[in-house]
Amino acid sequence: MAHHLAGNIDLALQILNLHISTYDVSRIRPTYEESEVWMYKAMLLEEDGRLEEVLQLLRDQKDDIVDIVACREQYASILLKLGKFDEATELFKLMFRVNPECYKYHCGLLVSLR
Repeated sequence: MAHHLAGNIDLALQILNLHISTYDVSRIRPTYEESEVWMYKAMLLEEDGRLEEVLQLLRDQKDDIVDIVACREQYASILLKLGKFDEATELFKLMFRVNPECYKYHCGLLVSLR
């Protein structure tokens, strides 16, 4: 985290990958802490501009990410940034059906429908 705060995202990702390599892959259910590490890695990749890698990471680790809502929100946000409006529209519609009161979903859906 210190390297991230110092602006050295590549080194932060290397250290995070070393940490991730210690995870017990034989466990049945993911832990919340490990889930948050995956989301943190996605955030680092996004900050570094590696948007396609973020999408791939979120797809590959979807079974290990406990916070499904945050995962969907980040995925939809990345789709918008990449200009993949059709995919973003479908995801925002899904999230909107779950929580129609969320202003962020209204905005995302409107942007994706442009």
